[in-house]
Amino acid sequence: MSLKGMRLYVYLKSYLTPAEEVLLESDELYLAHKFRSKVINAVIKEFIPEVSEVLGVEFDRFYHDWNCDTNTGMILLENGFSNDVAKIDMPFERELAQLIEKVGMHYHKSPSQLKVVKYTHNICAIELKEVLSQLEELVFKKGNMDLLLYQSIEIKRGYMMHKIQFEDLFPRIIEDLFMLWDYENDRNYLVFVFTR
Repeated sequence: MSLKGMRLYVYLKSYLTPAEEVLLESDELYLAHKFRSKVINAVIKEFIPEVSEVLGVEFDRFYHDWNCDTNTGMILLENGFSNDVAKIDMPFERELAQLIEKVGMHYHKSPSQLKVVKYTHNICAIELKEVLSQLEELVFKKGNMDLLLYQSIEIKRGYMMHKIQFEDLFPRIIEDLFMLWDYENDRNYLVFVFTR
């Protein structure tokens, strides 16, 4: 767990329930993701007031992503639109932006804005704005979250195919990658978790 300004990052391991394990054994990845989303949405609504009280930060938004193959997940709690920015070298941020642009162009619209919002020895979180295509915006407005889930999983797979390029840039070993989507505001967080 890591609190940075108005964002709380929670990295979870070994979260799969027996029901999810059965779904995965039956090759029902998307159904397992859907089940997880329903459960976590209900749990987080009860969790947010408790965390807000303990930390003294009023969280009003949350995002989550799960990697069933590694049995890991990431939850991000946020207070409004935080202006937190990580202090990093400008040349490094430019190189990272160029690499995300190069890799991402195959999977999503080029972001209008990219900023590193957290960068430590354990994690790098990058906020990307205006990444949804017109079709994805329409799919969201029509409420077809299943289709967006498929798309998100495919985008994440695409980024993982370029894992070595990102490891060379950081330079750290990437243990996990998460994509946390805010479809309503046309942005997402690309979160790299590094081996400790």
